[in-house]
Amino acid sequence: MEASINSIFEPEPQRWGLRGDPMLWQELKKEFSGHQTFNDEQEFERALYIKAANSIGEPFGRGKIIYIPRFDPGHGMSRGKIDCDFWIDEGFPLLIARFKSIIEESARRIKD
Repeated sequence: MEASINSIFEPEPQRWGLRGDPMLWQELKKEFSGHQTFNDEQEFERALYIKAANSIGEPFGRGKIIYIPRFDPGHGMSRGKIDCDFWIDEGFPLLIARFKSIIEESARRIKD
């Protein structure tokens, strides 16, 4: 079974960790848009972590705050910074849960 993930980035979270987090969200949304499909949750999760790490230039880790110059709009204390704890605790789990919902809905439609 394949699932398209174009819709999992909407709506955006109501709360972010740092000011660079929405910019990473948008970058991932763009990266995943198009004709990409994944056969299962694990395949999607692996791709998500790899694409996110490639985007910021290093792996995510607990307690890490990473400065991304291209995400720096030039105002505010947390400008251009990614909060890895936000992504590990909220961002990635939200996207994975939404992907899982798409898979489950597709399976229900096929079953019915």
